[in-house]
Amino acid sequence: MKKIISKLISTVERRAWRFIFIAILITAIAVPGILKLETETGLNTLVSSEAQIFQDTRKHDDLFGSEPLVILLEGKEEDIFSQENLLVLSKLETEVANHSLLHSMVSPITILNLAVNEALVQQEVFKKKIEGAMTIATQEAMSVAKSKGLDLAAQAALVTQAQQSVMQKFQPYIDKAHQIGDPSLQNQAFINMVLYDDNGQLNKAFEGMVPQSGNVFISISPVGNLPHEVSLSLVEYVESFLSKNPLSNVSSTIILDALVIETIATEIGGNLTFLLALAVIVMMLILLFVFPVRWRLLSLLMVGISAVWTFGLMGYLGVPLSMATMAVLPVLIGLGIDYSVQFHNHFQEEMHSRDSIDGALVTSAISMFPSAGVALLATIIGFITLYISDVPMVQDFGVILSAGVFLSYVSALFLLHSVLYILEKKTPVQKLKKSASKQRFLEKALGNMARKILKSPILIFAIAIFIGIIGVYADSQLVSSTDFKELMSQDAAVLQDIEKISELSGTGPPQRFLIEADDVTSPEFLKWLSEHQKKMLKDFPVLLSVESIATLVHNASNNQIPNNQNQIDFVLDNTPAVFVDQFISSDKKSASLLFSVEHITMEEQNLLIKEIELAASKAPYNIRKVAVGSVALGASTIDSIMGKRFFLNMLCLFAIMVVLFVVYKRFVSVILTIISVGLIISWSSLVLFVSGIPLNPLTAILGVIVIGIGTEFMVLIISRYEDEKKKGNNPTEAMVIAISKIGRAVVITALTTLGGFGVLMTSSFVLIRDFGIATVSGVLLCLISSMIVMPPLLVFFDEKALARKK
Repeated sequence: MKKIISKLISTVERRAWRFIFIAILITAIAVPGILKLETETGLNTLVSSEAQIFQDTRKHDDLFGSEPLVILLEGKEEDIFSQENLLVLSKLETEVANHSLLHSMVSPITILNLAVNEALVQQEVFKKKIEGAMTIATQEAMSVAKSKGLDLAAQAALVTQAQQSVMQKFQPYIDKAHQIGDPSLQNQAFINMVLYDDNGQLNKAFEGMVPQSGNVFISISPVGNLPHEVSLSLVEYVESFLSKNPLSNVSSTIILDALVIETIATEIGGNLTFLLALAVIVMMLILLFVFPVRWRLLSLLMVGISAVWTFGLMGYLGVPLSMATMAVLPVLIGLGIDYSVQFHNHFQEEMHSRDSIDGALVTSAISMFPSAGVALLATIIGFITLYISDVPMVQDFGVILSAGVFLSYVSALFLLHSVLYILEKKTPVQKLKKSASKQRFLEKALGNMARKILKSPILIFAIAIFIGIIGVYADSQLVSSTDFKELMSQDAAVLQDIEKISELSGTGPPQRFLIEADDVTSPEFLKWLSEHQKKMLKDFPVLLSVESIATLVHNASNNQIPNNQNQIDFVLDNTPAVFVDQFISSDKKSASLLFSVEHITMEEQNLLIKEIELAASKAPYNIRKVAVGSVALGASTIDSIMGKRFFLNMLCLFAIMVVLFVVYKRFVSVILTIISVGLIISWSSLVLFVSGIPLNPLTAILGVIVIGIGTEFMVLIISRYEDEKKKGNNPTEAMVIAISKIGRAVVITALTTLGGFGVLMTSSFVLIRDFGIATVSGVLLCLISSMIVMPPLLVFFDEKALARKK
């Protein structure tokens, strides 16, 4: 192995410019790949397209349309319902009906138009009724006149009297009709008659659309499963219509889930770009002041180049930028910089005792290649385990971060050594040796610290275990949050609009269910559904109301479900399609059920959905009921992200343990490493609990991140420790040297990473801020465990083993 590494580094020295040219070429090829990256922050990044709930939601949306675009109208009630504004809304309803990508629109204008049509029909019926009554009265008067033998003048007088009697009977209705005028949206008297009852109160038909005076909801449902960009274009379409046809003295606000997703994508992108630029500046300053080597910013350049390669690869592979894959960049900078710092640090160390740059490069590479390689392998194996996650963006995170760490190692091994050789080959050796001798205060400080902590292994371990036990309890108390609205900037305009609508309606997001049966219009099904709804409303107080085909038929049939199929068909045939199509499919085999729900957390939503589905499992054998929609998808991620969190952490630890066993073949060293890394996970949970940070899509994978960082730190220290023991040092001295030499690079890496992630803590975007806090604490805990907890234990057991041998 040493000969291979020696030849490899010698080749790097001889062909340094060639390696640099190859790196520049790869970078140039990677840049177009970065430009291909597309942002995805929707629920499809949290739920696999093969998951049953995802497929059920797609089927529901195909049948009944996507979740609606909501328009909130604000103004005086008389202005909102003025003739002028109602004509605009009527025109919008016509536009929606003719738009191929819009499913339906429900608003006060829907009911008013139905009232107009119904009034016109009633007018015609009333007219025919008067005509019929006049005909009958005329015939009866003529019959009486003939029976009495009256002359023509008397007959005419009797007929006129009979007709006047009919008109007197109908006159109150005629007078009222004249008073109201023609049934039309251009007739304010007619509009008011439909809107208000005799007491001047708003009719019940409008209650859901008019939560309070001066506010009106309009719901427009797009067709199902539209791409994100198309959904956004529909918002622009409605905005454009209202801009060209402005409502008089009325303001409008449009809300759609796609707007929330777009805001998140924009904010994450802009936030991360600024914060990472600031983070790079902070890391540069830390390297300049703390890393005592020549060309001390090279490590940051190397990891920057590897980041370009990584994200270029993402673009070419079509991996989207999601909330998780965006986090690859800061994590990669923190992990990847360690390889360059370690190689550079060891070169500087070897330069102190070598007479040529060639010898120093070869010797440092021979020393670092195996340990850094083992750390790389263990880290990659750990991250690859994320691929078994059910969450697409977590899978992407694991794969891309593994690729990024590998590319960081490659750039450190080939590009860093090439650049160092070219920069230093003409520098006098004595100058390099003198530079390597300077600023060794950190080594001395670490050496002194090592001697002290190695005297108290049991005490340190006892404290670590005690805090770890508290961390295990804290982990069980962590709350979960997968609601996008809780993870974005709380000052975002779209979030304030959503909160306003939620406050006006007095409810949270509705929960939808897809129900499948042989015939969802049959009396048997409707009776079961009606009873099921009543039971759900009774058993779960957080359910405020329900809308379904059973509700519609029940209300139209004197508050009961008819026993006769013909009666049900009659109700459905005489109910406007805009209402019926919301609840049943054209083949009558699927139905949509909607519950209005109180404001509850996503975790509570998840439990509620499970309980409702459990209750529905007792339905007749031919009925299937499943939760669908954005709320159900978001709630399901609590199980897929949070539920498997412990399993993923344990699997990651086990995979790393196997790798370390194969490499070191030392049971004690490997077990102590795994225990020390496991403690970091527990401590991290305690930090999350104390900080009040919930488990979200990023903090949920914190365990795997700290496993990767902690393992890397520990493997490097253990490798140097084993090398020093082979040189004849006793365990204590070997560990002191390892901590003072390799520990210097580990501390510098940790400080650089802490500085970079520390900047993320200042973000206004909740997801990024929490991730920054969690990662900063995680890196700090990795440093503590690898430098303070694990070394004394390892030395303690090694000294016991030596004593037994003697």
